[in-house]
Amino acid sequence: MKKIFLLIIFMISLSCSAGFEKLADHSPGKQETKQDSSIWVENPVPDQLLTLADTLAISVYDIFNWSIDTLNVYSLSRKVTSISEISPIRSANFNSNEDSLKIITSNNVYGHAYANITIVTNCGTASDEFLIRVEDPDYQWIAGGTSFSFVPENCIGSGNSQWKAAYVFELGNDFYELNSVEFGYAWDGMADWEIVNFDEVPTDSLIGSLYGTKSMIGGWSAFIDDDFISTLTGSIAVVFTTTSNFMSMDPAGNSDHTWIYSESAGWEHPEEYSPDYAGAWYIKLFVKKTGAGATGIEEIISSVRSPVLLKNYPNPFNSSTVISWDMPVSGKAELSVYNQKGQLVKCLNNCSLKKGVHSVVFEADGLDSGIYFYQLKINGKTESTAKMLYLR
Repeated sequence: MKKIFLLIIFMISLSCSAGFEKLADHSPGKQETKQDSSIWVENPVPDQLLTLADTLAISVYDIFNWSIDTLNVYSLSRKVTSISEISPIRSANFNSNEDSLKIITSNNVYGHAYANITIVTNCGTASDEFLIRVEDPDYQWIAGGTSFSFVPENCIGSGNSQWKAAYVFELGNDFYELNSVEFGYAWDGMADWEIVNFDEVPTDSLIGSLYGTKSMIGGWSAFIDDDFISTLTGSIAVVFTTTSNFMSMDPAGNSDHTWIYSESAGWEHPEEYSPDYAGAWYIKLFVKKTGAGATGIEEIISSVRSPVLLKNYPNPFNSSTVISWDMPVSGKAELSVYNQKGQLVKCLNNCSLKKGVHSVVFEADGLDSGIYFYQLKINGKTESTAKMLYLR
């Protein structure tokens, strides 16, 4: 009986530890992509950086290749999926010969979108998806490196257990408005992400409501573009948690700001685990410097711990939702809801509360569907702001 108990403890310890490795050294052979039909993507369309009112023509038959002499096309379709709240794409249509896709961007909308081209033929079906960027020149990308590769040799992770990747951004005393996050994994799947304060190692101190779950695009980059109402400053860490996956790395990137985590070892630099793992993760932020005078209902976040406004649940909601927050000290707490114009909708709490977690129910009866913001003030100081979606 004692041997069985020890064996169970040993198996649990294995399940909680990450054996880090390069994708190139991983054994199951999942790197190989099996062709399910006789037509495939020969030349995938790379990311496209466009400007306002821009036009792009994509040659359809340059993308695909097939294994037989005669290709009969049964259908050709295109789909544009906006990552931003409003799509930057005004139109995307095939020409009369259906051999080219013409994409026209909006006159006044910045953002990101995915374009997908799917072809159905006598050889089978194939699809190619690529990113379209229409980016505000007032913003800039900040990252730990400039050259990223998705080849198996430069992808680090764990193919058998859950682990975390983090990259630290030292923003100093400047304030930045966050627009979007870009990241890349070598395999498909899902990853939980969050942005936290950094204090010698990534902490559990969540910044505002900057967290969620994102679908990964194996061997390519993915975006989190969510109309963030947040301002970043100080030392922050972008953290991804995933199971059995590999994250792309720039071998020439800043290793001092790059972290991995497992239950067995905690937070450490990848090169501490192995000298061959030096580099920086493919994690980038698209930000605009706003200075120290940010106003309105935007959140001003410091590098020290402040009261944390937790995510409301459910979100989206259709009648009521519960908003919870954690107060590290006692004080007067004011929780208010605003519409997209910054107008006060309802004050949910305006009294002194003790240290700890508190909750309140927000009833949205009589309000129009749309995005609303809830803001927490402690002793008159704005500490955190988050958004919720009401669908009646």
